[in-house]
Amino acid sequence: MDFLKRNLPLWNEIQIVFGLLVFAVFSWSIRGFLFKLSSFLLYYKLGDIFGIFAYMMAVALLESTVILLVLLLLAFLLPGKWFSDGFSYKASLLILVMGIAMIFLQSTLTFKLPSMRSLAALGGISIISWLVLIVLTVKVKRFKVILDSILERISIFLYIYPPLGCIGLIVVFVRNLL
Repeated sequence: MDFLKRNLPLWNEIQIVFGLLVFAVFSWSIRGFLFKLSSFLLYYKLGDIFGIFAYMMAVALLESTVILLVLLLLAFLLPGKWFSDGFSYKASLLILVMGIAMIFLQSTLTFKLPSMRSLAALGGISIISWLVLIVLTVKVKRFKVILDSILERISIFLYIYPPLGCIGLIVVFVRNLL
């Protein structure tokens, strides 16, 4: 049990990271839903549109949870100084950098698949950017204070999005059972 306490981050740091995750994933899902809403209104009934929204919220909750579990696994497997110490800002900066990389990758995937060379370059740039941001956070205390302040404010979405995702899961189970 002592091994788990040593290798896993503190509970409040896990909550902060999960808050950022649900903010990013749910907001992206809602943006996608609103983008397609006008075409949904042409082809689907209102009940079907709410069902689509429920499915999107359920998937967003599952996606956020899986990403958090992967981050916790990294914190557990890597030495404490690498990822577990300062988990909230290290994981949050990783989420931020990887989110930007995924948005960039999605914008380039319009007509053809990217080459392995461009994927490797994007991965390298992402890792270097993450490391630079971590060094900046450690060296510039004002940056860390601002980052912590933003992360704590974003964690308010833990009271909105996960319950919405749970309602989505309930709707998905009910629709598939009936």
